[in-house]
Amino acid sequence: MNLIKIKSFFFLLIISGIFVSCQKKEAELKIENGILDLRSHDFSEDPTMVLSGEWKFLWNEIKNPEEYELAKDKFQNVKIPHRFQDVVWNGEKLSNDGYATYYLKIIVGKDSKDLGIYISVENTAYKLYINGTNVLSKGVVGTSKRTSVPTYAPATVHINSESEVLELLFQVSNFHNRYGGLRNAPRLGIYSEIKKSRELSVAIDMMVFGALLIIGIYQLCLYILRRNDPSTLYLGIYSLLYSAKTLFENERIFLVWNPYFPWEFDLKISYFATFSAPFLFTSFLYYVFQGSISKKARAITAIVAFILCFIVLVSQASVYSRIAIYHQFYIFALGFYGLIILIKSIREKREGAIVLLIGYILFFFLAGINDSLYSQGIIESVYLSSYALMVFILSQGIAIAIRFSSAFRKVEVLSSELLGTNASFSKFVPQEFLAFLGKKDIQNVQIGDQTLRELTILFSDIRSFTDLSEKMTPQENFNFVNSYLSRMNPVIQKNNGFIDKFIGDAIMAIFTTPEDAILSALEMIDEISVYNIHRERLGYVPIRIGIGINSGKVMMGTVGDRDRMSTTVIGDSVNLAARLESLTKEYKTEILISDFTYKALKVGHKFELREIDTLKVKGKSIPVALYECYNFDSVEKRIKKRESHSYIMTGLSFKNAGEYELAITEFEKALKINPEDEIPKIQIRKCELEIKLEE
Repeated sequence: MNLIKIKSFFFLLIISGIFVSCQKKEAELKIENGILDLRSHDFSEDPTMVLSGEWKFLWNEIKNPEEYELAKDKFQNVKIPHRFQDVVWNGEKLSNDGYATYYLKIIVGKDSKDLGIYISVENTAYKLYINGTNVLSKGVVGTSKRTSVPTYAPATVHINSESEVLELLFQVSNFHNRYGGLRNAPRLGIYSEIKKSRELSVAIDMMVFGALLIIGIYQLCLYILRRNDPSTLYLGIYSLLYSAKTLFENERIFLVWNPYFPWEFDLKISYFATFSAPFLFTSFLYYVFQGSISKKARAITAIVAFILCFIVLVSQASVYSRIAIYHQFYIFALGFYGLIILIKSIREKREGAIVLLIGYILFFFLAGINDSLYSQGIIESVYLSSYALMVFILSQGIAIAIRFSSAFRKVEVLSSELLGTNASFSKFVPQEFLAFLGKKDIQNVQIGDQTLRELTILFSDIRSFTDLSEKMTPQENFNFVNSYLSRMNPVIQKNNGFIDKFIGDAIMAIFTTPEDAILSALEMIDEISVYNIHRERLGYVPIRIGIGINSGKVMMGTVGDRDRMSTTVIGDSVNLAARLESLTKEYKTEILISDFTYKALKVGHKFELREIDTLKVKGKSIPVALYECYNFDSVEKRIKKRESHSYIMTGLSFKNAGEYELAITEFEKALKINPEDEIPKIQIRKCELEIKLEE
């Protein structure tokens, strides 16, 4: 993290260096008494210079070049750049509303064909004459508000004169802004360098405009996609406003595209952005560092911004431009407040606070001071707020990258924990069950989710578990049950099934095909044989299990309430599978399947099955045939069961018809073939019981 912050700091310093380097170092020669002598100046070393110094000045008179000689005694020396109000005329400080004539004589010492002049924004209308020729006009110079037309538009002029002396005469008027006069000293130099310098300045403004526009749109898109973070909304609006403001400041690019755009609208856009900025930026910090800025402070900035922006919309520049000086004090107060918030955020170890503070102090805060001083005419500069905002947003981008990086690490940790949680949940709610419900994970499951499926249900239970458990301690009971179940679960999973629930020592498993269920049952019997060898080595008695299998339609779903719910499978098919498992004890066999499962088997299966009885099921009018699966028997036993099977089938037919004597005869024939077979013995006892009941 510290490395990232150090890199961020140097990155911002590099960016600042780029902007500083774009401002060319210019020669400043001494202008005295309205004269500049350049005969000793080497333009190859210093191609441009700022014409700041002591110009000739005449207040409230508009003189043409030919009138200068006659009126030159009226002129007095003033420092350029300046504002009208900075001048003391006849012992009185001037007003910013008025008009004046400026004069400067430049002795070049050679022809001026290669020279040019650049004029920035002057307040608020002017005419420029060079050697008696009107080479440039911006707005309409007038002697009253009615006769003057203001405009802001920087311009370059190719002098192209063979004269060794240049006489510059400016006519300037202002009745629309709070400041008037030559606020920015013109620049003189080699025309190609002057032009190149302006083109570079325009390119920088366009770059800033494009960058802020893209950043603004990007931030708004972030807000649309993630509305729980309003900081992106305010930063996006802020960026878009200042991207527009960039077009109406410094090189006034929009006015180059549209020279007839109203000056009043030009100023309104710039001031609207300036007056709304504190609220937007405060709101940005309010949501980035939640809890650091009070709601009251944010509300104050909102009220102030609304009032000032409303004044901008309904009044003229002569009114709202005068509010700017008070607004600057307000900006300074908010600036220090924001500084305190950022320092506090650093102390609280808020992510990205250090990088934001660097951008805030080095660029945004200092640019605010620059713009305020320049706006007051105290320094000669350009508006830097748009440049500063772009650099500040770069710092914000770095801060966001830090936050995203931290958030990504947290997401990785949370994802890992979530995977662990889901894995834990899957031990209680099988993923296969969720898949049947059409759910990706447990979070999407709702009470009442259900589906109807054609499935095969397997029930298994340990024989005489009660007798076994009574001989063990509680700890031994749990160890035994878990040891047993840990051997059964892999077998079921291997055959594409899953355990829906454990009921004590009993298992309820679900399969999509009867073949998988029967294969699983046979392998469970084999696993019990292996387990019993292990138990005998440890001195424990062997165990036996009974398995019942049935196929049919079942309802799978969730039951319970909001605070506690469980998955379950219900239906007659489930009940019959449980009933078959309990009947394995009666028929002294390990695996019983229903007629429904038998009929669902594919043709050509290799299971050893035989019908051993019929069962009356509640809700069914036709008895259900029961089948024993005996693949696990020895070869000899399987052969004998196959040989005796026809007699058992005949016996069952007589029994079902009520011919119990004949049925007994058939069962005895089967028993003679296979004396160890329990099924004929059971059926004989049932028939004998029926005969006794008939007597």
